[in-house]
Amino acid sequence: MINNKIKILIALIIITIASFFWKNKIIAVETLANQLSGKFLLQTEGHGEVWYIYPRDHKKYLLGKANDMFAVAKEFGKNINDTDLAKIPLADINLNNGIDSDFDGLSDDIENSLGINPQNADSDNDGYKDKDEILNNYNPSGKGKIIYDNKIAKENAGYILINDQSRNGAWYINPNNLKKYYFSSSIDIFNIIKKISLGITNSNLYKIEQSSIDPSYTSENIKNKYTVVTQNNTRKFIATDKNYSFEYPDNWRIRQFADSPDQVQITDASYDFIEENKAVISIYYLTAGNNYSISSFRDIKKDGVQIITDKETNINNFNGYENSYQYLTAYEKTTTIEINPGYFLRVSLVSTKDDDNYKTIYDNLLKSLALNK
Repeated sequence: MINNKIKILIALIIITIASFFWKNKIIAVETLANQLSGKFLLQTEGHGEVWYIYPRDHKKYLLGKANDMFAVAKEFGKNINDTDLAKIPLADINLNNGIDSDFDGLSDDIENSLGINPQNADSDNDGYKDKDEILNNYNPSGKGKIIYDNKIAKENAGYILINDQSRNGAWYINPNNLKKYYFSSSIDIFNIIKKISLGITNSNLYKIEQSSIDPSYTSENIKNKYTVVTQNNTRKFIATDKNYSFEYPDNWRIRQFADSPDQVQITDASYDFIEENKAVISIYYLTAGNNYSISSFRDIKKDGVQIITDKETNINNFNGYENSYQYLTAYEKTTTIEINPGYFLRVSLVSTKDDDNYKTIYDNLLKSLALNK
């Protein structure tokens, strides 16, 4: 039987897993925040502070200092596939910030994100530069016009979007004109905000509920500070203070939390893995004391839950214990690894379905674990 201390720790882990990013869903009402949903606001009676009204919860978020703007803004990123992103028209702002190898007026970052050849000013060799074609609704990579979809633009109005080809940057869909704006740095965001933000007085700003994101714990800063890209096109997280590392898919997000410094999470979800039918993996470094062993983590049976595995295991020559369960609407798999007497690493996968792809990602993460006693 697992003791109360361990039960509480496990419960806390599961509670944290239950929501990767946004912890509360709020039913929208007609307020000033709804009217300003998805817009950047410039505080005219302050010191030029910039706020963003996040469309999902209609709260205001301070983008913070200039150097933090990119990391904070990207934290709101909503996943979008390349096909749908291509159906939203491009705004003629901020297009040539950064390296422009072919001198066509589109930066290499933007061309890569759009799937255009950054080394050829006329990707389809039809006599017209890529920038001229795309701003006039023509396909820069082939024949014919670009078919835009106003419905997709409206569905994403006010959101910051991340597609497969723009993992190092993001797109903002302006609610006023339903066009997309690319940014890959705090300078890019600042230049966009200067041109499209709305001024707001303190009295109106105070009517909007505030929330916050700690820049130190954004996915972008965690990625830049603690991870590197591997030769296998995965990303490696290195917990230098805990002497362990693991690899995970480069297109997954990674988070840490100020109130849970011993925990790391990765996910393929934008905001809520349950609502999006995605998955989250939690890696938790646990100090339990010398009185605990792997057998202490053997979970008792759960009523109405199918137990799939309940066994001892070995992870890279370290003793471990594996449990997996099929709930009515979710799948869970947890492996506890004993690093040293009293020190454990718990790796938990929770997904909304029993998915072989998620199991493979989980198993590959375990195989990549480097643990130091």
